[in-house]
Amino acid sequence: CSEVATFFQGVAGVVHDHAEALVRRIADLFGAKFVGGIHGRPELPWYVVAKDLEENALIVAQGEHDLLFSEGLTATDAGWIGTAPAGLVDGLRCKAKVRYRQADQGCVVRDLGDGVLDVRFDERQRAVAPGQFVVFYDGDRCLGGATIDQLG
Repeated sequence: CSEVATFFQGVAGVVHDHAEALVRRIADLFGAKFVGGIHGRPELPWYVVAKDLEENALIVAQGEHDLLFSEGLTATDAGWIGTAPAGLVDGLRCKAKVRYRQADQGCVVRDLGDGVLDVRFDERQRAVAPGQFVVFYDGDRCLGGATIDQLG
């Protein structure tokens, strides 16, 4: 477990120990928050902010770190209710949600072809995660949605 002693470096760090990473991931899935736990660090929760599959590592950050926020995303497998809305090629201004109870967020959606969308938010969004869905709205009307693939 010598890697656990160095797994937090600065404000963000990398979890390399497999057992530690598994425990933290399971807790993250169930909404648990790890608070403090490192001598000299503030008593703030830690969040998984990214995965490095090549290094088999979870990237974590403490508190409201900049890595928790995203200006946009790429989504795949877009599905529309009825036909795709007009204006996707040039950029469709609409509202979006990446969380169930989230307020509608202003954005511009562009169709990149083959069911891939580029979404740029008016304001940076907290805790957007690949694998979740982004759902698009025009007022109260749901336009459709897609699976979040990458942040950016």
